[in-house]
Amino acid sequence: MNLQTLKPTFFRSHHPRKHPSSKRSPLLYVTLISSLLLFLLYFFSLSPTSLLLLSNSPKCPSHRFLWYAPHSGFSNQLMELKNGILVAGILNRTLVVPPVLDHHAVALGSCPKFRVSGPNEIRGQVWEHVVELIRSGRYVSMADIVDLSSLVSSSLVQVIDFRDFMSLWCDVNLDFACPNEFDAQPHLLDKLKECGSVLTGVKGNVKCLHAVNEDCRTTVWTYQNGNEDGALDSFQPDEKLKKKKISYVRKRRDVYKTLGSGSESESASVLAFGSLFTARYKGSELLIDIRESPRDQRIGTLLEKIEFLPFAPEIMSAGKKFALETIKASFLCAQLRLLDGQFKNHWKTTFQGLKQKLDALTQSPLPIHIFVMTDLPETNWTGNYLGDLSRDPSQFKLFFLKESDEVVIQTAKRIVDADHSLTFGSSANIHDGTDQIKKDCPSEVIPDVLLYIEQTWIHALVFIQILQPIQLGFSREMDSKSKRRISVENGDAGEDLVLATLIGNGDDLGPIVRHAFEMGRPESLLQQLKHVVRKKEAEIEDLCKTHYEEFILAVDELRGVLVDAEELKGELSSDNFKLQEVGSTLLAKLEELLESYSIKKNLAAAIKMSKNCVQVLELCVKFNKHMSEGQFYPALKILDMIEKSYLKNVPVRTLRMVIEKRIPLIKLHIEKKVTSQFNEWLVQIRSSAKDIGQTAIGHAASARQRDEEMLDRQRKAEEQNLPGLGDFAYTLDVEEIEEESVLKVDLTPLYRAYHIQSCLGIQEQFWEYYYRNRLLQLNSDLQISSTQPFVESYQTFLAQIAGYFIVEDRVLRTAGGLLLAKQVETMWDTAVAKLKSLLEVQFSQMNSATHLLLVKDYVTLLGCTLRQYGYEVGPLLETLNKSRDKYHELLSEECRQQIANVIANDTYEQMVLKKESDYENNVLSFNLQTTDITPAFPFIAPFSSTVPDACRIVRSFIKGSVDYLSYGTHSTVYDIVKKYVDKFLIDVLNELILDTIQGGSIGVSQAMQIAANISVLERACDFFLRHAAQLCGIPTRSVERPQAGLTAKVVLKTARDEAYHALLNLVNAKLDEFMQLTQNINWTSEEPTQGENEYINEVVIYLDTLLSTAQQILPLDALYKVGSGALDHISNSIVSAFLSDSIKRFNANAVMGINNDLKILESFADDRFHSTGLSEIYKDGSFRGFLIEARQLINLLSSSQPENFMNPVIREKNYSTLDYKKVASICEKFKDSADGIFGSLSNRNTKQSARKKSMDMLKKRLKDFN
Repeated sequence: MNLQTLKPTFFRSHHPRKHPSSKRSPLLYVTLISSLLLFLLYFFSLSPTSLLLLSNSPKCPSHRFLWYAPHSGFSNQLMELKNGILVAGILNRTLVVPPVLDHHAVALGSCPKFRVSGPNEIRGQVWEHVVELIRSGRYVSMADIVDLSSLVSSSLVQVIDFRDFMSLWCDVNLDFACPNEFDAQPHLLDKLKECGSVLTGVKGNVKCLHAVNEDCRTTVWTYQNGNEDGALDSFQPDEKLKKKKISYVRKRRDVYKTLGSGSESESASVLAFGSLFTARYKGSELLIDIRESPRDQRIGTLLEKIEFLPFAPEIMSAGKKFALETIKASFLCAQLRLLDGQFKNHWKTTFQGLKQKLDALTQSPLPIHIFVMTDLPETNWTGNYLGDLSRDPSQFKLFFLKESDEVVIQTAKRIVDADHSLTFGSSANIHDGTDQIKKDCPSEVIPDVLLYIEQTWIHALVFIQILQPIQLGFSREMDSKSKRRISVENGDAGEDLVLATLIGNGDDLGPIVRHAFEMGRPESLLQQLKHVVRKKEAEIEDLCKTHYEEFILAVDELRGVLVDAEELKGELSSDNFKLQEVGSTLLAKLEELLESYSIKKNLAAAIKMSKNCVQVLELCVKFNKHMSEGQFYPALKILDMIEKSYLKNVPVRTLRMVIEKRIPLIKLHIEKKVTSQFNEWLVQIRSSAKDIGQTAIGHAASARQRDEEMLDRQRKAEEQNLPGLGDFAYTLDVEEIEEESVLKVDLTPLYRAYHIQSCLGIQEQFWEYYYRNRLLQLNSDLQISSTQPFVESYQTFLAQIAGYFIVEDRVLRTAGGLLLAKQVETMWDTAVAKLKSLLEVQFSQMNSATHLLLVKDYVTLLGCTLRQYGYEVGPLLETLNKSRDKYHELLSEECRQQIANVIANDTYEQMVLKKESDYENNVLSFNLQTTDITPAFPFIAPFSSTVPDACRIVRSFIKGSVDYLSYGTHSTVYDIVKKYVDKFLIDVLNELILDTIQGGSIGVSQAMQIAANISVLERACDFFLRHAAQLCGIPTRSVERPQAGLTAKVVLKTARDEAYHALLNLVNAKLDEFMQLTQNINWTSEEPTQGENEYINEVVIYLDTLLSTAQQILPLDALYKVGSGALDHISNSIVSAFLSDSIKRFNANAVMGINNDLKILESFADDRFHSTGLSEIYKDGSFRGFLIEARQLINLLSSSQPENFMNPVIREKNYSTLDYKKVASICEKFKDSADGIFGSLSNRNTKQSARKKSMDMLKKRLKDFN
């Protein structure tokens, strides 16, 4: 018997009643017993629902509470409890003390990485876990583990257990419900979840709740820390986190200013935080940075007290007891975390640290006692350092606690019995003065306190992972026990008091007994126990003596109760007999009623089953009707309805089995029919693809034509230099083309087939079937016909491809996932690769530029069409660029042949334009006019028919080049066209002209006309550039810059010079024929010549004809070149005549005749130079200057003092063009003596004699000079 439990009874017995002889009435006992029975019957007849008082919504408490959401392991939860106490004290709120959560049942995340669960989410997880702990009977409050009594008693903070808070918040009295009753009360769990969803803040802030949604990502809570409220914290997301789009800003906020008096949350009954976990990180705190409060002494005291919170007395006592009675020596405490979190990766470092500590203790007395706290089971110690220690008992003695140890189990029971957490509810006065009677529930689960007992060594003895041997921290208790033991050994009777106290408290006497036997003195203990027994027996005897009268009265009353009970039993038996008689008739009626009710129930069930059968049969009739009409989708909907909703309720097994067997066959039949219809659609859509493609390409061609017409109008406006052109607005009228007008095909069969296949649950199979068949059709469409040339079939071929991909685009956009964009891209890539290969082969085989251009235009129209549907046509158009050179080679060859024919058929006569239309077509069309004034007709053009014909051919070449390069991938079409035009003019036009010039089959007039034609063609080069720019849509002003000209213009100038050179060669050849007549001159005539020689008349006539013709055909600069070249050649011919080997000697008379000829030429030259207008251009020059060499030679031979030639000044002035050698050779032939045939001249006057002497002197000096 537990003596402590009897004390209240004994104390009540100290006051005996004053009327011991008064006897209570037996009716009183009967009434009490009956009332008790009725109360029990009523109580146990109550439904589980009536045991709880529920309401529809959370109840707003009258007090102000603060709760938070703990998480992770016990150490983190303990830290959060301290932070919760601190914040509750600052805000003057009652702290809701949570239970101890299962290890890592709720996880927060990583604050340094800004990857944590939100406050709402973590509050919800905590609420659900707390409900689960209550339901499973594993609820242990933190107040049961940590001793909060000192904080509460000092009024530093008020606390309430979470269960009491739930009762208030949810208006649920949990005291009347045991954990094993929760499963039978689902409404209770639903109620708790409902009010929990409000408390977590998921539904926002309600009138009595303020959910604090700030967490470690945005806030660091401070208190009375200067002006830091609202300032940025030193720890912010770094650049690496910002790259991950983490853009949180951490601010330091005063918790009291934000959530305390005067804030929005002040009026809220409940202030709900998320996590309150904090830690130092990079010079700052993660969440709470409150370390001191110099201006608030109460908070300063609270900070000191929560720094080391003690465990509950039961846990502290268990730890001390284990140290005193089990270890009983100095020991080393080792806390080894090996399986939790990151610690499982650092076994080697942990064991190495332990080994270093033990090596330092080798000088201590052996064995070394070690208390091991670890999460590694003893069965797994083998193979590691713990196993090595356990196998060496001579050196080390290991101690550790297990869940099955008696001290752990007893401590857990004492914690449950103590129930410290519920003692704080009344201190907070949260029950509004009503007394709560807790239901006595059987304790099925005891809390796991092993960790807390072990933690006693950490917190009480300051062993936070510090491995060092210490004396036990229970020195006072050990000293007092040792003193008592000494006093007992000295015969002190105080030992009896100690034993009596231990027995009265129900403590285990095993350690004392074991200690007495170990000390070898059990007799002393036995005597003490006997003395205690005798003492207790005496107390009992005294007690009985004192109250014996009351015992006798109680026995008498009990006998009276027995008599009354017998009477009550008889009455009850009589009443029962009467009740059976009356109830038998009622029971018979009840049986009849039950039978009738059973029949009614069966009839109702039969009617219901019949209705189900009728409904199923009606649905079957509807299904057959839809099937006969080919309406498979409504048929499938009815079939699905029968299968899911009605078939299971069909009572007739035969009917149900028939339907069940037919359903798969029906679905298979529908699948085959739909597949057949879909196959027909595939054939139809392929045959329609060509028309679809042709229609779409036709629309693209029309749009292109409209664009070209608009550009043409714009070019004409620019050519006409319209005023205000910069403000001229062009509008592109785009015709809206409905897709239905292009896609003239019904996709309904496809949609129907896909929808029905989806209803059958085989849509993925249909996806594959559709994609595979369409891919086969594409591969077939990409095969060109071998019986028909590609030039004839390319339009049909490309239209088929365009129609195919227009249909696929429509299917992709409207078929609801039947076709994937990736699949369409794959088909398009396949088509592009095949088309590129095909076009490259076909282009390489073509020998006509026209054919190649036609194919190219249709390919660009195909690209333009499909680009509107989102297809990437760039790679396809790149193929056209690869054939660009081939096209221009063919085009150049065709134009070469045309120009060659034009040159061959030219008569090289100036064109006679008889009317204005001819002038416009042959001159104005190519900007060949030299003036803006329209001439009188007939008009003789300065060029032959070759020029306008060649310009037309070049213009057609430019048009063909622009046509090919347009609508491609190049943005600089003009530059490419310019390059090809330049190449064409140089390699074709210029080359053909040079071939004509150098062919040797032209005469002077033809050469002259060719030179004139080239001059005109040079001017036409600017027209070619402007025309190309207009076709390319480039402003003409951009090509009028000097550096933007054609290289061919320079090359044509070279050709023109070549024509001039050929012309001069022909003229010189003709002049040489005339100059050959100088051989008929009498060079030694004795008679002076009175007139000119005969040849000179022929020369002048020829020159006159030549210059007259040149004046009509050639420009003035060319005329100047022809005239100057001819006269220069004549001058050279005259000098050459004097040097000719056929003339051995000549005299002064011959020189006089040549002088007369030369004067006629000079006169002709001066007259022509002025009459042709050359004098106005070449003001400092003349034709006479090109006869200067012949003139200086004649002047020298006619001079009276020819020896002055050797005078440098005179020679530079009068004979600068004469050569010493030529003069020496000519002077040697000059004979004016009487010897021989010159003898008649020997007797002339002395003047001639002096000239002769001077000539002789000149000859001598020239000979000496040479």
